[in-house]
Amino acid sequence: MAVHPISQTAAHLLHRSKKLVLKLNRRYQLHYNTETDNTGDNNAQSMYQQGEIYLFGKCGESRNEKRAFEYFKRAATMNHTQAQGVLAFCYEFGLGVEKDFKQAELHYISAAESGNGLAQARLAFLRKYGRPSVRIDRSEADMWQQKDKLGVCLQLGIGCEKNEELAFQYFRQAAEQDHLAAMYHLANALEKGIGCEIDLQAATIWFEKAASSGCRTSCERLKRLLVKECLGQDDHIASQYIFGYYAAAA
Repeated sequence: MAVHPISQTAAHLLHRSKKLVLKLNRRYQLHYNTETDNTGDNNAQSMYQQGEIYLFGKCGESRNEKRAFEYFKRAATMNHTQAQGVLAFCYEFGLGVEKDFKQAELHYISAAESGNGLAQARLAFLRKYGRPSVRIDRSEADMWQQKDKLGVCLQLGIGCEKNEELAFQYFRQAAEQDHLAAMYHLANALEKGIGCEIDLQAATIWFEKAASSGCRTSCERLKRLLVKECLGQDDHIASQYIFGYYAAAA
């Protein structure tokens, strides 16, 4: 996946993180991006999307990491949260630019404080293990990894005032860091509309992601959710197929 000669582990991380920030974050972002001009190249989202095109070689364009980096950089200067996270990732792994861990850290901090899941995950990693010019701070690393537990407290009002909307935000942030319990909690909130609008399609995505990561409860919830959607369309054959599929998978 990566052009640069990095280890198999880093390459796997690169693939997962790009998928995370460019697909899941696009759907579940908290809309922290600032208002920008909606015309042409002045639009931060337009810059970000152009970066995606060149990073992955979409829309008939060849892959060009340098051009992708420039577009992400331009979007980041407009305070586009996702672009800041991806820009930091580019600096960390040398995508279209020389590796610069200090710049990666700075952009990760900016994006993480705005709620970007990828940035929070990578910043936690850097704080835990360090890199050249990047300080180690285990307590801060733990802080970035505690989003799911805080979400549970806020959703149920344990030790704090109940706030389902804020709980949903923390579940989303932790889920985007591949926190298994948070994936389930996020899917549950999306299915039931706890702290958010009901979104069965999004709930299905997160239940499936949690189920594929080993959460059997999510597998059962996913079966019921999919069957419910199929039965709503009077598609009993599809419901039987779904049960058979997951029974075989289990």
